[in-house]
Amino acid sequence: MNLFVYLPWEDRAMVEPAFMFTDRIEKLKGTTYQETAVIRMEDLGHVEPGDALYIAGHGAAGDEKIYGTLGQSMDAVALAAQFTGKLNESHKRIKVWVCFSGDKMTKGKGLAYKFWQAMRPTFKQLSVYGYRFAVLDPFERSQEHLEAAIPLPGFVSVTKTPQLLRSLPGNAQHWRTGIRPDGSIIPPKPLPRGKPPISGDSD
Repeated sequence: MNLFVYLPWEDRAMVEPAFMFTDRIEKLKGTTYQETAVIRMEDLGHVEPGDALYIAGHGAAGDEKIYGTLGQSMDAVALAAQFTGKLNESHKRIKVWVCFSGDKMTKGKGLAYKFWQAMRPTFKQLSVYGYRFAVLDPFERSQEHLEAAIPLPGFVSVTKTPQLLRSLPGNAQHWRTGIRPDGSIIPPKPLPRGKPPISGDSD
C-alpha cells in the first residue's frame, strides 16, 4: 500500500508542508507504505484502490470550499471533477486534509460530505473522511498522527499566531469523522481515557 497527498493546484506554499508530512510518515512507518508521494491530477492513474489518499488544502468553519494560498478556491463539485476519469473508480477511501472539512457531516453539510456526495455517482465504494476542527501537521517530528486544534479569535496562521491555537486532546483521528459508501457515518475514534470531550456545535 502507498500513501499519497493530492494537491488540487500548483501552489508552492502547499507543496512544502505536504512533503514534510509524507517524509515524516515514511520515516515513522518504515516499510508500512511502499511509497509516499505528493501528487497532482496527472498522477491519479497510478493510485491503487487501497492506497491512502489525502487531499490537502485550506478551509474555514462554516465554509464548504477548499482554498489554496494564492487566492484559489473551488467547491466540492469542482474538486470531485478532478478525480472523475482519472482515479480508479474502485478507490476505497479519501481523507480531506482541510480544516473543518468534516464540520456538521451528520447534518449533510461541510466540504467532506459535499465531496462524497459529488463523488458518489462514480465512486460507489468510496468512504470520505473530514476533520471537525483545525487540523495540522505537528511540530514534533516523532508524532505519527496529525493534530487537531481550535483557532481562537485573532488567529492568523500557525507561524504568525501559534499562541492563538488551542490544541485538542488526543490527535486528529479523535476529531475526524467519515461517511461510508452507504451513507452511514463513521464516528471519530474515542478519546484516550481521562480526556474530556470538547463542547461545541461542530457535529
